Amino acid sequence: MTIPTTKINSHTDAIVRSFDMHIDTTKKIESLLKLITTQDEHIKLMAVKLLKIEKTLARFQMTEGNDVK
Repeated sequence: MTIPTTKINSHTDAIVRSFDMHIDTTKKIESLLKLITTQDEHIKLMAVKLLKIEKTLARFQMTEGNDVK
């Protein structure tokens, strides 16, 4: 993030600039939290799918050989 270099002439300018920086930072944090939430949802979905695959594999391994005569 590059902060524009504008001259601050008064205390009011400094306060306004501070609020603007705060708003920019807040927006970036919100974007980051949204990304992290999405990744968390994907990880949980992958874990559920992996458990289903493991369950199917275990069921297959338990019945393996029963059909061989």
